[in-house]
Amino acid sequence: MANNDSTGRNADRLPTTDDMATESRRRIDDIVVQVDAEMDRRARDATRARYWGWLPAILQSWIVEERVPPYRYPGDTAPGHRLPPFGVPMEQAFAAHVACTRREVWKTRGLSEEVRTLHEKNDRLERQNDRLEKRNNILEAQMETLRLQVSQLMTQHGQVVDVVQEHDVRITENRTDITETQAMVQASDAMLNAWAAQFIEEPPQEDGPEFEAEDLEEEDFDEDPNEDPEEDDDDGDAASDISHNMSGRGANALRLKRKAEKARINMMVERRFNRMLAEYEANKHASETSGTNNGSQGNNSKGCSFKSFLNCHPHKFKGTEGAVGMLRWVEKVESVFAMCDCAEENKVKYATGTLEGPALTWWNTHVQTLGLDGANSMSWADFTRLLQDEYCPRDEIRKLETEFWVHKMVGSEIEQYCTRFHELCKLCPAMVTPEYKKIEQFISGLPEQFQSIAMASDITTIQPLIRLAHKLTNQAVAQGKLPKRGEHVKPQENQKRKWEPSHPQTHQSQQQQRSAPARAFTATQPDDKGKGFEKPLPTMQK
Repeated sequence: MANNDSTGRNADRLPTTDDMATESRRRIDDIVVQVDAEMDRRARDATRARYWGWLPAILQSWIVEERVPPYRYPGDTAPGHRLPPFGVPMEQAFAAHVACTRREVWKTRGLSEEVRTLHEKNDRLERQNDRLEKRNNILEAQMETLRLQVSQLMTQHGQVVDVVQEHDVRITENRTDITETQAMVQASDAMLNAWAAQFIEEPPQEDGPEFEAEDLEEEDFDEDPNEDPEEDDDDGDAASDISHNMSGRGANALRLKRKAEKARINMMVERRFNRMLAEYEANKHASETSGTNNGSQGNNSKGCSFKSFLNCHPHKFKGTEGAVGMLRWVEKVESVFAMCDCAEENKVKYATGTLEGPALTWWNTHVQTLGLDGANSMSWADFTRLLQDEYCPRDEIRKLETEFWVHKMVGSEIEQYCTRFHELCKLCPAMVTPEYKKIEQFISGLPEQFQSIAMASDITTIQPLIRLAHKLTNQAVAQGKLPKRGEHVKPQENQKRKWEPSHPQTHQSQQQQRSAPARAFTATQPDDKGKGFEKPLPTMQK
């Protein structure tokens, strides 16, 4: 019995083989059903695709989005795009297409209205922006004008301060003179009191004391040319009358003599005081009427005024003229400094008074950084170095050096060649230092037939070489081997002359670079009767 019970419990605990087979068949049947369903769905989709495949893709998307026709059966809410089943009338599908198209048209029309409204609004904003830009330009121009006026006022204020300081110095000197005069008057009074005390303590002898004229200066006895002669005569007559009445002896004569001496001394002191007062008034009047000319004599040692500086007509500098314009402005200002004998401490202050536009704005930024006194106290060398750093940067210098390498003489325009050569030497000093580099650079830009002659001449300075180039050019023009100045020769391709460069683009660039007005050539040409080059030039083959 015990064995049977244990066997039954084991049978209940472990599945039988039949149960396992049944479970396997059930799972296989489920898989077969799923596979059949998937195959049927794919077959239906393929058939539907062949049925609706001729429609455009956009029409298919419209049909799917519009759900036309409805779902295949009620409760079919499976997600995903699908096409209608078979048997749907094409009219119904096309009607759905028309309805969708109409909605799109209305929607597009509404969008067109919105776009048109936005375009109009954009046009209004652009017009308003143009008006604001014009107003901004006007305000910027007014701002630049105000900045220029402020700079001029600051310069004038500095000049007025200088004049006021000079007037204060003169007033102080005049006050010192008045104090000295008052001290002299007090000394004269003390001298009179001493003389009176001496006369009282020591009675006069029989003839009475005599007045010593050496106690006063000789100039006090001179007549003042500014004094009224009638008053002078009256005082003199009174003194002479008193002296005449002193011929008597005794105490009465002593009183009369004391009175005469006191009157004479008072007259001389008053005369000298009037003379010094007249000199003070004359100096004060001269200082007040001098204006910006810094008074009359005694001020020439302090340099010129800003008015005399402007009377020499220095150039204006805006900062847009480039490196050459900056160089010409500096040269002109330095020549004005030499003409008006400008002091070193006023050079920067006067030169910055000629700045305009962007250059004035650039200088005002330095004034704000350094202060007005610090900026004006800058040396002229430091100021020109700042200008070169601002308006001659390394990129610009590199372009000028490139131009210097290809700088050539065009035709017979020797003056333009020399002028531009001097400008490039000033702007690119490293390329022409020492002197032999400058000579080699000048010779390399001359025509080929001139180069051999210049090198054979063995000239060691630039000015004789320039005179030789002028003489060779004049001879070539006279012989018809070079065109006249101002003429542009255009020979045929097969008859190009030797003095013309082989690259036309280089020639054109040189003409454009020399389009700016050149300064007058200052080198004097040698006399034809001298011992210059007199041999004819070598013949040029055409």
